[in-house]
Amino acid sequence: MNEHLPVTRTKSATEARTSTSVVADSELVITLGPGTWDVHIWLAFAGTATANSGIVGRWGLSSGLSLSGFRMVQGPAAGSSGATSISMRSSVNSATTSIEYGAGTGFGAIEEWAVVVVPSSGTVTYEWGKAAAGANAQVGVGSYVHAHRIA
Repeated sequence: MNEHLPVTRTKSATEARTSTSVVADSELVITLGPGTWDVHIWLAFAGTATANSGIVGRWGLSSGLSLSGFRMVQGPAAGSSGATSISMRSSVNSATTSIEYGAGTGFGAIEEWAVVVVPSSGTVTYEWGKAAAGANAQVGVGSYVHAHRIA
């Protein structure tokens, strides 16, 4: 295996969740070997056309993995509920900080990225659930987690 080839996992089908529990996505998980990795997560997601109907997401890092700096996030701010009321959030956070993104009935997009230090090997997983209100939340087909080794 060439350790410098990128690693990518793509969501094969849209998944809906009706629970506010933030749990691992079985498809959005990558295994990384030793080194320093630039990790990027892109999600297509949707909720309902009510405030706080989006998703809450965070990263799960296996034992020993750490971020070099912070996890950067960009997407619709909590409380955004439609095409005419979108406020964007752009912030820095720890890997495990839960971030809420607002949503309308159509799919929006979220981007998150960070540099991950891997001493031996381990996994990075995207974990998510629905926000406190709204009928459900969805993460769409084609969403992905991608990493390439930088050192």
